[in-house]
Amino acid sequence: MPMGAGYKFYWFCCRCKRNLHLLARFSFMSAGIISMIAGVLVVAGQSLLWMLGSGWPEFPLFIPFAVLVPMDDSMFHWLAGSGIWYGLNGLALWMLEHIPFSVFLFLIGLFMIRFPRPRIDHRP
Repeated sequence: MPMGAGYKFYWFCCRCKRNLHLLARFSFMSAGIISMIAGVLVVAGQSLLWMLGSGWPEFPLFIPFAVLVPMDDSMFHWLAGSGIWYGLNGLALWMLEHIPFSVFLFLIGLFMIRFPRPRIDHRP
């Protein structure tokens, strides 16, 4: 039978495809669990610093963002002050300055655990 006449060609056999799907799902869920644990550890570290010091140490989302995004990047310059898309700029700055990093990590991890559905399809 010719290949184009109703014949479906897969890169992997069914067993390999299923195993690859399970591996991707397990990896996605593991990353979510690690993210949730990291969020709890950030809160634990903040609690320890709070008990040792006088006030609660703030750790907004802007701190890791500023470390990960280089200063010469156009995204950072847009956040620093831009005349275009002013409302979106204000919303992004508000989120980066007011959402704690620990809450962000925990919610991303919770989302990854709740919806572990990576799609793997190896059809040509």
